[in-house]
Amino acid sequence: MYNKTSMSFLICLFLWIAPAGAAAAGAGPGNTASIAGPDRGNFEGDVSDAAASMLESLTRTRRDKFFIRLARLIKKGDTKTAEELLENRGKDVPDQKNDEAYAIAKSQLAYAKGDYPSAYAEADDLMARIEKAFAPQKPYEVDFKNKNERDTVHHVYILRFQALSKSQRHEEALADLNRAQRLVESPELFRAKASTLLWLKRYAEAAAAADKAYAMDKNIFMSSQHTEIYCQNFKSQGYKVKACENPSPAAK
Repeated sequence: MYNKTSMSFLICLFLWIAPAGAAAAGAGPGNTASIAGPDRGNFEGDVSDAAASMLESLTRTRRDKFFIRLARLIKKGDTKTAEELLENRGKDVPDQKNDEAYAIAKSQLAYAKGDYPSAYAEADDLMARIEKAFAPQKPYEVDFKNKNERDTVHHVYILRFQALSKSQRHEEALADLNRAQRLVESPELFRAKASTLLWLKRYAEAAAAADKAYAMDKNIFMSSQHTEIYCQNFKSQGYKVKACENPSPAAK
């Protein structure tokens, strides 16, 4: 694949520079010397760099397409196919095992299969690598200039939170939600925070989180399958939550 890609690139490059070469040939001896020097320059190095850059771009595109497809399979519940694809990927592209997308996929797959300890272990191992990369700062303290990097770190915190929550480790789960919140706030995050705080019987904070989710998007809090239970908890403890008092039309 590398040779074919490089060859195609060089053929296109040759066609692009051919007219310039023809013009130089017809310019006469007096002009040839003045053209030859600038044309040669560091051109070979430029071609090599451009070809390498294009190959890297193609490789990343294929990588992204693979993991997007894998995520869709996991979301659909086709964990068997997803597991087979990921296993084959690890054999065909061994270096991919060091890729954050590979670790994220393994965590998502384990979670979808109900293997929450493994889902946590995969996310926790990846977070340890992320923490090492950003030390001495904590990942949630970093002022990310690259949105993709920020979103990836945020996503890993959410993966770890989900596994911790399913394992009934709610204090640790809340800690990861708080870390994720420092990177990206969303109505889904505040809804999850309200649920976790209810488990911990921290009702005032849970009510505030529910109201925050409702203020950001009126339908998000009400779209949860557990909304009725949440609202019963708030009511029993004497807390008024806007989302429970004013359900959206879609939720009725």
